[in-house]
Amino acid sequence: MDRRVSFPNFQRAPKDYSVSYFNGMVNMLNLLITVLRSPGEGRQSTIVITNMVTSDFGLESGTLFQIDGQVYISTLNIARPTAITATGAVGSVVVTV
Repeated sequence: MDRRVSFPNFQRAPKDYSVSYFNGMVNMLNLLITVLRSPGEGRQSTIVITNMVTSDFGLESGTLFQIDGQVYISTLNIARPTAITATGAVGSVVVTV
C-alpha cells in the first residue's frame, strides 16, 4: 500500500452520545492502523538501529539481524545459525620413549 494517503481527521465528540459518530471513529481508527502497519516506500540517508537481534530465530521474513557485525535479512528458506562448531578425530597415536 502506498504511504501517500490522507490520514483521518478526527472531529470533536458531540456532547450527547452518537452511535454514528463512534462508528465513524472506529472506522477511522481501523483505517489509521491499517495504513501504519502497511509497508511503504522509505528513503533515508542515515539509520540507527539499536539492540539489533543477533539471530534470525523466530523473526518474520524481511527482518534485519546481525551476526558478528554483518547485517542480514531474514528469509524463511535460508538458515543462518549464529555459531557452528565441529570437532573430529582420526585414529589414535601412541608415543613410546
